[in-house]
Amino acid sequence: MLTLCLERQQLSNEKGFSLLEVIVAIALLGLGIVAIMQLFSTGLDSARKTDEYTRALIHARSLMDDAMTMDDLARISDSGDFNDGFSYQRSAKLKESREKTDVYEVDVEVFWGNGGVVRLKSLKTVEHER
Repeated sequence: MLTLCLERQQLSNEKGFSLLEVIVAIALLGLGIVAIMQLFSTGLDSARKTDEYTRALIHARSLMDDAMTMDDLARISDSGDFNDGFSYQRSAKLKESREKTDVYEVDVEVFWGNGGVVRLKSLKTVEHER
């Protein structure tokens, strides 16, 4: 009986972690990993949205540049699709007409899949002979 008490006393004096401490440590480690994965997922989603917006802005700027090189803006009213999932609408309307110049407002809108839209507006003055 004395040896059994001595063995129990030796076991209780040993250094180490209890099962409860190990379970709590694993739970905290799991929570940390989940938080890091969530941050990583959010970062990837932000990068994807930024890429889509940048591509839409490049398409819109290209359409606007094309419109600015045209002499007859009154004929601009078109829409279409790009091959990468983006579509557009472009129009021009006469804002002001003077003796030798016309001022047009050119509108360009580029749309993509999840409801994203980029809108550009610009004014162009066209000189003419009357």
